[in-house]
Amino acid sequence: MSYSPGLDFKILRDLNLLIVDDDQWFLDCTKEMVMDQIAYVHCVSSYKECKSIINDKHYDIILIDVNLRDGNGFDLVEEIRSVKRNSGFILMTGSAKEEMTGSLANHEIQTMLIKPFSREQLQFSLSHEYVKVRNSRQICKEVFPARCTNSQSLTGSSRYIKELQNQIELLARSDVPVLINGPTGTSKEIIAHMIHEKSKRSGQKMIPVNSSAIPEHLEESEFFGYARGAFTGANSEKLGILQCADSTTLFLDEVAELSLRMQAKLLRVLDGYEFCRVGETIPRKSNFRLITATNRSLTEMIKEGTFREDLYFRIKATQIATKPLNDHPEDIPELVEEFLLNADKVNGNQVKITPDAMDFLIHSNWPGNIRELRNTILSIRVNCVSTGLITRGSILEFFGKTDSSKGTPPLQFSRAKEEFEKDYYQNLLVRFSGNVSMAARAAGLERAYFSKRVKSLGFMVEEYRC
Repeated sequence: MSYSPGLDFKILRDLNLLIVDDDQWFLDCTKEMVMDQIAYVHCVSSYKECKSIINDKHYDIILIDVNLRDGNGFDLVEEIRSVKRNSGFILMTGSAKEEMTGSLANHEIQTMLIKPFSREQLQFSLSHEYVKVRNSRQICKEVFPARCTNSQSLTGSSRYIKELQNQIELLARSDVPVLINGPTGTSKEIIAHMIHEKSKRSGQKMIPVNSSAIPEHLEESEFFGYARGAFTGANSEKLGILQCADSTTLFLDEVAELSLRMQAKLLRVLDGYEFCRVGETIPRKSNFRLITATNRSLTEMIKEGTFREDLYFRIKATQIATKPLNDHPEDIPELVEEFLLNADKVNGNQVKITPDAMDFLIHSNWPGNIRELRNTILSIRVNCVSTGLITRGSILEFFGKTDSSKGTPPLQFSRAKEEFEKDYYQNLLVRFSGNVSMAARAAGLERAYFSKRVKSLGFMVEEYRC
């Protein structure tokens, strides 16, 4: 083994190490070699004991003897990878055999230590493997960051929302593929995040991928990755989506936009969860849970010949159908309050909404669904920070229309006057925090008249006092 003088052993300070060997004396000696250099080291003396504790803690690197009394080290690697894919592995043996080279390659293990080994050999192997583990995690984090950074839960108390929440709870307990089908802006990605966060894979970040954003000629290299020298310009290896999704949840949004060729390749992957990087012939395994989403009718696409029927049946083992916001408008008040509350926290100020403004939103048409409602509220809020209140008038002003533009007859003068007064008086109450005297003075009105008029318009002054 050759040593790299540039390799910094200080990186081991953050390392969590698990050692598996049935020789207690050797375990003690190996632990003694590194325990003063690494963050945490734990030792177990059997295949069975390792399986029983592997879920208790995250281990960056697992050092395993090939020949354990109760099992084979290579088999143990595969069992651990099914739940701890982001760990690195180093195998140990007292008698290296030529056939082990092939086994190392088949199990994607690049390092083997021959017993007895020195402290320096162990340090180098751990450092070298840990660099690869950390780089792999960083690349996955940079290339496939989680897009959904707002609320990771469904907001609302309608029957529809409650049924969705029950479905999510049930699906989180299994590992079957899920297809989420529904109109744009109906929280499909939030649903995928919720399933992931409630599942046994929640210890790893979900990998969200927008299928429509990947050009057809790059699909294979993006999904499978490639080896160095695989083609002109491949100066270094590339981790693909499938490799980064190992041990976690892969969320393919806009799955209907995949090319027919990529659909066929994805189907083959789902048959055994194996794939080959571009430029390689040795298959790699990826233990991911697949969740897909689309706003298109896949059954219609199958009739048109633009989506594979066999893939459709593979990805829709279970299905969730989301509904447009117009089908459950009773959830709009809770959604609006949540959007405003989140914006208040970020911007450090508070903006409320009047009851008649809320009523206007409930009875409006939302073709863009929850996403359109959210963007509308946040845009209107910017113009209402100075008053601290979103009124019906401010919503109409934002849309640049009046009631007549919604297809209703023009308001009678008395009704229009009352609507104006509601907005006017409410703005004053908000601006002066419910202080009737100051509000009346600013309006140039007698306090008694102002107080009487506010009450007749249905406002409770107490609600506006800080």
